[in-house]
Amino acid sequence: MANFLGWRWRHYVYHSGDKCTPALLLQHLRKLDVLPPPTPVPLTPIDVMERAYGQYLRQERSFMSGSVGQYLTVARRFRDGKIRLNELHTKDVSDFILKDSSIRGRRSAQLMTSVLRSFLNYLFQEGKTATNLAAAIPATAGGHLSKLPRYLEAAEVEKLLRSYDRRQNVGRRDYAVLVLLARLGLRASEVANLELDDINWENGELVIRGKGNRVDRMPLLQEVGKAIADYLKRGRPCCSTRRVFIQRKAPYAGFGSPPNAVSNIVKRALTRTGLKPPEPPPDL
Repeated sequence: MANFLGWRWRHYVYHSGDKCTPALLLQHLRKLDVLPPPTPVPLTPIDVMERAYGQYLRQERSFMSGSVGQYLTVARRFRDGKIRLNELHTKDVSDFILKDSSIRGRRSAQLMTSVLRSFLNYLFQEGKTATNLAAAIPATAGGHLSKLPRYLEAAEVEKLLRSYDRRQNVGRRDYAVLVLLARLGLRASEVANLELDDINWENGELVIRGKGNRVDRMPLLQEVGKAIADYLKRGRPCCSTRRVFIQRKAPYAGFGSPPNAVSNIVKRALTRTGLKPPEPPPDL
């Protein structure tokens, strides 16, 4: 499949469904016994350790799946440096940080150092390294408050909401997403992870599942409930997933993690309306 995708991307424009479509086809053919099941690849000690680290993040740190995926991605980059844990030294850590941060932005470099500190702490606790090398990781300049969040005036929010064509299925979905963001102040991940069972129509409330398995209850405002109901009745495709908001193309499933789909909905609305949220003045 990798060879096919490589050939396709050299001759055609990349599309978002290119990877999942062949994978689903192979999965279907294997269910029909047309193709043999994939040959299991034996796990290396590093693979076993990586799985254990992911389980530690979920169970001990209560990380959500999206965060676990981000942490494991960084841990793999560090691992792929052909580093032997029993021979790990401070120089190995500093060399990796210098090389990795040189090709990334500030926020990515901040995430990388945070993950590496967590990973090295875990290795020391598990006895994989003789010393705790997390102390060798320098603090990354964060520039906290150097760039305050962008904001929209109330009139601009209303302009965004009016920009959706709610006669279309996608318009109903995106409108409901933006109403949740604007009226309840939810995070993108909280909107993406919202499930049908989280909506209590009788009591008029929403169950919001946030970071660290935190569960909150918020009032189901009339405008919010009406937008969600309109999407569920006339815009949501028939599918087995319990997620409220579904991708617009088959295979129909909930938004992935990290919830880029929600951010992209907002970006498209801003582009469509020509709005460019200003940043607050630096003296605030």
